[in-house]
This record gives sequence, C-alpha cells and structure tokens, in this order.
Amino acid sequence: MKPTAKLLWAYASELILAGTLTSLACRFYGLPAITKFITLVAIDAAAYVFSILLAAALGLIWTIFSKVDSDFYSWLAARGALSVFLNAFRYVAAIELTAVTFSILAKYIQEQSFLIITIFVMLLGAINGITMVGNIFDLIKLNILYGSKK
Repeated sequence: MKPTAKLLWAYASELILAGTLTSLACRFYGLPAITKFITLVAIDAAAYVFSILLAAALGLIWTIFSKVDSDFYSWLAARGALSVFLNAFRYVAAIELTAVTFSILAKYIQEQSFLIITIFVMLLGAINGITMVGNIFDLIKLNILYGSKK
C-alpha cells in the first residue's frame, strides 16, 4: 500500500470505527437510552477526558515546534515523517476541540440528532486519543532508532 493511501486509511478507519460504534450503541441500547446517557455524561467527558487530550495534543505540537531545529527532528523532516506527525497531532487537537465543544453543548441542546452526532464525535475523540498515544510511542521508537544510528 502506498504511504498516502495508508495515511488516508488510518484517518478513515477512525471515522468508520466511530460510526460503527455509534450505530451499534443506538441499535442495542435504543435512541432514548443513549441520548439520555450522553446528556448525563457529556459534560464530565468534556472536563475529564477531551480537554485533557486536547491539552496533550497542543503540548505535543508545541514540543515538536520548540525542538524542530534539533538533529532528531531534522532527521525526521528529511524522511518526510515530521510533517506526518505534526499533521497527526493537529488532527487530534481539532477532533478533541470538537469533542469538548459538542460535549458541553450536549447539556444544553437536547435535540436527538445533535446528541447522536455528539456520540459519534465523543467516540471519535476517544479513538483519536488512543491513536495519539500510539503516535507518541512511534515517535519515541523513532528517537531510539535515531539515537542508535548516531
């Protein structure tokens, strides 16, 4: 698989997984139960999960930018990987900001279709948070690889 296709699949698979989980939750628990549950937990999810993931993504972006002139990040840039990581963390920040926003609004907007979209966005935010942790480990592994080649 070409690197661009692999990258697109990585982003698309998160959307597909979030959509599938949203559909399954609505199907197995029913719309009234799911929307009631989201109304109850969304504000806490915004405060305790998505805002922390957003801060982590922004912190990672800042860390990369502050060290972009280091040998390791120059090495990554020469291989085209630096922009991939920056875009990945930017994407996480955008998704987590969206998840925070939708989670807060879910307390005030009781419209069923909005709450279903909120479920999707919250699941996407959770999936994205897991992916971000994986990307951090990949960055660490690359740093170790770079250090061993010095």
